Amino acid sequence: MGDTEQTEGIKGLLRDLPIQDAGDERLGLKTQADAIAEFIAYCDTPLTIGIQGDWGIGKTSLLNMITKNLEKLSAPRKKLYPVKIETWQYSQFTQEEYLAISVLDAINRAILDKVKDSDKKQELKDNNKKLLGRVWRAVAIGANDIIKKETGLDLKKTAEEVTKGEGENQPPTSFEDLSRVVEEYKRHFKEIVNSVVPDNYSKIVIMLDDLDRLKPVRALELLESVKNFLDVEKTVFILAVDYSVIQKGVRMKMGGDAKDFAGKSFFDKIIQIPFNMPTSSYRIDRYVMALMGWEWSTDTKDYKRREKLSDSAFLGDTGTKRNLSQEDADYFTDMSKLGTNNNPRAIKRVINYANLLKLIYRKNRRLKLDAHQRTWTLREAKIVFGLATIHLTWPEVFYFFAQEPTPWRANQLQDVNFLANIPEARPIFERSADPLKTQSRIAGAFNILMDTIDENDDGEISTNEFRPIWEVLISANLTNVRMESIEDQFDEFRQIVEGLMGKNRWDMKMVKKVINGFLKTDWNNPLYFRLIEAGKHVRTLVWDKKAIGSITTKKSEALELYLLDSALGVEDVKGFIDSLDEALKTLLYEQPKSHYGMGNIQMDLYALAAEHEQDDVNQIMNDLLGVVKKGLRNKE
Repeated sequence: MGDTEQTEGIKGLLRDLPIQDAGDERLGLKTQADAIAEFIAYCDTPLTIGIQGDWGIGKTSLLNMITKNLEKLSAPRKKLYPVKIETWQYSQFTQEEYLAISVLDAINRAILDKVKDSDKKQELKDNNKKLLGRVWRAVAIGANDIIKKETGLDLKKTAEEVTKGEGENQPPTSFEDLSRVVEEYKRHFKEIVNSVVPDNYSKIVIMLDDLDRLKPVRALELLESVKNFLDVEKTVFILAVDYSVIQKGVRMKMGGDAKDFAGKSFFDKIIQIPFNMPTSSYRIDRYVMALMGWEWSTDTKDYKRREKLSDSAFLGDTGTKRNLSQEDADYFTDMSKLGTNNNPRAIKRVINYANLLKLIYRKNRRLKLDAHQRTWTLREAKIVFGLATIHLTWPEVFYFFAQEPTPWRANQLQDVNFLANIPEARPIFERSADPLKTQSRIAGAFNILMDTIDENDDGEISTNEFRPIWEVLISANLTNVRMESIEDQFDEFRQIVEGLMGKNRWDMKMVKKVINGFLKTDWNNPLYFRLIEAGKHVRTLVWDKKAIGSITTKKSEALELYLLDSALGVEDVKGFIDSLDEALKTLLYEQPKSHYGMGNIQMDLYALAAEHEQDDVNQIMNDLLGVVKKGLRNKE
């Protein structure tokens, strides 16, 4: 990977910014934005609309599109004035206790900017400043007892001294006085509104966003303050909030025993029109693929490259100029649905992370292979995206998998019952509102990831089919489990055999068949299988860290395979052999004589190679491994 590719890849990372224009929208929110804006244009006031949805689900994008639509619908006789307040910004620059006042002041100032009469605007600004000062002092006095107890400062005394002799501007000294100042502030808000909207044809649309970024208690307090202003004529309030945040705020304020209906009751009292973000109707397929650099074509019924993104987006370089089929796109869509629950912000995080893993993987692969830049294949993209999704969404399960990345472990993680009983997954289920659904989503993610490498579509993942996932895990630095290539282990031993037997002997055909029986079956698992040198002509055969026999060579026999009865827990060798399937039974026999290596159950490799085609040899070798694994389990 050269510097150019790295730069382009980093430039292609997706910024976590809301949609500003409907032309960039891919989720299918345009219809809703059009409808809400039109409804607001012709509705009676006052009115409060609640846009409810989880964090990152697209509420801000919807508000931006509504704002654009309101500007388009505004007419000389029917003016629409959108005012958008991002509450999160004000929480960064003021004490938490004063957040509500800061936001109310921001609303007033935003509307004041729309007053055309300059003299009237200045008068209103002066009044706003005076009233705001009184509100600040009222709040300070209201919190005086707590502050005095904690710090020793007497804010009430200080406020009285500062404002002594101000007459009507004397600060309030009680809760009743604070209520009076709030009422005055509300009348002032009405005056500002009427200065901008003198008739009943027009209206001001006030949007409060980012409420779900606030601490739940502060979000609740802010809404409690704002609700005093929601009944002002000629105004429409739109509150974008995660309902669960309000529930948490109520529980924190009322105590842990507060029921959820208390939060719902509060929400229902201030919201006349509730609108839930339509996540079930999101066009996640179009959204995901657009972020990856592909656009749906109604003409060809598949995905075409988006020219501006094709060099830098996650799927921009797949080594082919053909379009991307709906079937291939479905993999990324389905994985996104399982891992992100249709959350646009979470989808961007996954794609950005996958893009980073892509850069690491490709760089390490190129260095390892010492070759020119490799083509980024669609299968590699699917594997990287799947692993990125699982890693970000369920990190505990991912680490459990990465500690022993094998087809068998992946198969286990597709079992909901298995997931429910592993300690590593408990934190995931404890933070989940629906543990059973979460278990199903994890199992589903592993299922579609394994399905993409199941080359023969038999529903079983062989060690050879699983190898691409190993390569991604290792080259993307997602696991520290190092695997010594089985091919390399056999290649070294094969050279020793050739040195004894000669390359053109029939024996070497037998050797090739037998070694393929290891390489093209479940024996080919570098996490479990090892050949350990035990002399020039001997290799100890190891499975799952246990010595189970040996493979040897000598001038009279090109290759010999022995199994150790004690390792397999076999007490009666003859009875053990008689219990096997016919194919294995005819190839295995007891060998009590001394020989190179260890083991007293020999396999007739010449008969295996001479009497069977390669596919049958592979099947018999797989059956032999099944016998070995069963013996090891029984011994334990």
